[in-house]
Amino acid sequence: MKSLIIFFLFLLTAKVFPQDTYTIYEKGEEKICGKIIRVDGIWIDNGRMKADISILANQNSKPITGGYKMGDTIDIKKGCKYFVKLIQKFGIKDDLSGFVELSKNADLSDYIDFALGNLRLNDGFYIGSTNYKVTRISKDEAEITQAATKTTAAKTITLKKNDIIWKGFEAYYISDFLANASDKIEQQWTIEIKPVKDYSIIVTVIPGELMNAPKDDFPIGSEELIIRKMKYYPKQKFVQEEYDKIPVKYWVLKVYYYPGGIARQMIEVERNGKKSMLEFDAYKSFDTEEEVLEFAKVNGITDIKLEETR
Repeated sequence: MKSLIIFFLFLLTAKVFPQDTYTIYEKGEEKICGKIIRVDGIWIDNGRMKADISILANQNSKPITGGYKMGDTIDIKKGCKYFVKLIQKFGIKDDLSGFVELSKNADLSDYIDFALGNLRLNDGFYIGSTNYKVTRISKDEAEITQAATKTTAAKTITLKKNDIIWKGFEAYYISDFLANASDKIEQQWTIEIKPVKDYSIIVTVIPGELMNAPKDDFPIGSEELIIRKMKYYPKQKFVQEEYDKIPVKYWVLKVYYYPGGIARQMIEVERNGKKSMLEFDAYKSFDTEEEVLEFAKVNGITDIKLEETR
């Protein structure tokens, strides 16, 4: 009986040592060094995969969140730090699986991920270990067949413009379905695929035809991304010679529906016929209309003006 009591006391007082490696799936969590580590979402910033990772003392505490990339360090608490060894996401449209691998080992392995290029009829490609084949292409959509596995049956997936394919370290979107002059059936259509340069986990994808659709009145207390073709001159003291040399670009602006308490430039924004001057920050710029519209479609931006704003 005495030995049994000693055994239970040992279990209660024994120190639990953290693992060398943790794999945390998107929207999932693990307890590491007494803290809850949660992967809130996986996104893309300028072509680079990132993950929002929260560190919580308990389930109801306020998270300390950061946008981490591979190789970054997460300091969970004193004496406990991990490296982001791997960020990957796989799948098509809504059937997705993403994860982050944290490791005590700072050395990053060299990973090979074959790029996804334009596809034609009967072309095959892999997403992770799953095999897909293009079985139909038309001017409006395409169909691909997902091969059967030991645990899942074969299934057909319909692809439309702007659908996203996550392929491990990168994501791609369906840009267009192109008709080609050819006598060979397999070469008469092409699925045009382009890399996703930016993908936000905050907003949803909005089709191009819904851009500039009517929005609600000014949502006090919130923020929004808009697009303007303009010159951006951040200096408070205006110098005409400097301004004249600035090129016109397609700017993504973050506008604020509340006073920021700091000196910011302002821009006029219209909602349902009502106009208001809002503070803004320059968020990102593009040189071409094609690039900025790609960003808009992927990030759900609907307030877009492609004519120059002065």
